[in-house]
Amino acid sequence: MVRDCLRCLPLLLLVVSLAGPVRGQTFTIDSSVILNNGPLSQGCSWVDLNGDGRLDLYVTTAVFSPAAANLVFLNQGAGSWAQSFTAPLGTDLTSTAGQTWGDYDNDGQIDAFLCNPGSTNTLYHNEGAGTFSRPNVGDLVQSTGEDYAADWGDYDKDGLLDLVVCTRDVVGPTSGTLLELYHNDGAGGFTQVLSGDPVAVPHNHAYPSWIDYDYDGDQDLFVSTGAPVATENDLLFRNTLIETDVVGFERDTTSGLTQDSSDGLFPAGGDYDNDGLLDLYLTTWGGLTTARPNILYHATSPGTFAKVTNPATGSLITASAVSTGATWGDYDNDGDLDLFTTEQTSADNKLYSNNGDGTFTDVTATAQVMPVAGYASHCAAWCDADQDGDLDLFVTFGYFSPGSRNRLYKNGGNGNHWLSVTCAGYNGNNRSGIGARVRVKATIGGLPVWQTRVVSSSTGFFSTTLEQHFGLGDATVVDSIEVTWPSGTVTQREAVAVDQRLTVEDCDDPDGDSTYCLDNCPAMANPTQLDADGDNWGDVCDNCPMVGNPSQAIIALVGDVNVSSTVTSADIIYLVNHVFKSGPAPLPCAASGDVNCSGNLSSADIISLVNYVFKGGAAPCDVCTLSPGTWDCP
Repeated sequence: MVRDCLRCLPLLLLVVSLAGPVRGQTFTIDSSVILNNGPLSQGCSWVDLNGDGRLDLYVTTAVFSPAAANLVFLNQGAGSWAQSFTAPLGTDLTSTAGQTWGDYDNDGQIDAFLCNPGSTNTLYHNEGAGTFSRPNVGDLVQSTGEDYAADWGDYDKDGLLDLVVCTRDVVGPTSGTLLELYHNDGAGGFTQVLSGDPVAVPHNHAYPSWIDYDYDGDQDLFVSTGAPVATENDLLFRNTLIETDVVGFERDTTSGLTQDSSDGLFPAGGDYDNDGLLDLYLTTWGGLTTARPNILYHATSPGTFAKVTNPATGSLITASAVSTGATWGDYDNDGDLDLFTTEQTSADNKLYSNNGDGTFTDVTATAQVMPVAGYASHCAAWCDADQDGDLDLFVTFGYFSPGSRNRLYKNGGNGNHWLSVTCAGYNGNNRSGIGARVRVKATIGGLPVWQTRVVSSSTGFFSTTLEQHFGLGDATVVDSIEVTWPSGTVTQREAVAVDQRLTVEDCDDPDGDSTYCLDNCPAMANPTQLDADGDNWGDVCDNCPMVGNPSQAIIALVGDVNVSSTVTSADIIYLVNHVFKSGPAPLPCAASGDVNCSGNLSSADIISLVNYVFKGGAAPCDVCTLSPGTWDCP
């Protein structure tokens, strides 16, 4: 019998290996400056503030009296962090609730909008290298209402990020407030939209989220109605731009997303079953005393959602809690999305591991992401902060509690493969790629698996993470990456290496050198992108690689100083007149007279020109071989 069992051992090991990740994967608490730092922390976002390629951490605080500065932690690499107190991002005294990040002017730098309830809001423009300014853009930053949450999205498909802002009704659910919608004018300003849905009728508003729920190619708007206590169902506004070719919205009251009066608070979208459709998890607040189960909406077809009610799904839909935030992320890199939720009164946070069959297991204790006793929790955001290939988790603790006990949980990893994708739009799409749908195909456990993410500027509890992380299990290559952009164009990449960070742009690669929108030689392979003269034309296609010539016009025929298109004795006379008699300079610029390419004009150039015209001497040199900056001939 023992011999028979030993024969079965290899088969048993194979079955175990294909069954999924071991539940023992754990996290450890980072002990850097992030630990316990910050009073009454609320929102949290992972964004590259200074353009160094590493994601930094921005944490909002809601200390209403006196106001406190938000927290800026700069990623130094190798798991090291430094708190920044640079003005204005790290010094402004605000009581901030919502934050949302996106490159609203498409200059390649991430910008931010902050909601400061009871005070004026803040727009931060990124000037580069980690410096920010506060532009005065009218109504957008002059509102003094209870603006609570906001979200960037390009609702009119013009390639520019617009903004929706939720104003909370702090009096109660009887009066309602108006949504604020701001259209990006493309010149650094915003115009408030004052008529029609979704801004015309007062409702309870908690949190807005742009989402193309019907997959028709334009951004629709979902608005939760919870807090303080909802008396109406959540709101869904369908964008009619594609159908009518006119920008507009109409309220959808028949969707499965709008059938529950549940005090819905913060939505988090994620395709947890890998069917290509974005599902929605909605936390339900219920006030500080009324605990309620959260809601999982499963997308059954484009535009159709069904509330998941099967108890076998797991306690993520059955356990009652005063919930706040939720965030999807594949923490074990097995190829499906897991879920972390936060809770306000007892900090009963939960990590739910996706079993791959539509059910989830609570692994909070075994993963060692236990909450801090006695500290309320709000925001949670996944990010591969140390860039080791697995998702780490930041969680804020401290709201309604003395002090703060913020935590960065570092993922111990498990050896599975991964891919990180950042989208960058150039051709009719916003630079942040917000609204892009990213699909990745790989063979995991011997089966082809498509995973889907949607780039969003705001999810969970006041959180932005634009980098899209994909766990790949035992896959050794990514078969395909497919990005559907807000403009409707589709970008595809094939046979992509695993275990890397990749930026996907909305351009093709006709010359096959793996450089796309920023290719300085788009028609000729130039994988090094060398550009010796700095004119944004790569050396392999620059008609003068050593002399700056951004227009790529013919610079000069050396020796043809009178621009007659040929070199004759008339050019000798012209050059003699210039050198010895201060006559007109060579045309189109001085470089055409530098016959011997010495870098200056002298009698030696006249002698060289005479020898060439009358004695068959050496031809005038090629000005394009001169060192950069010798002659400037536009």
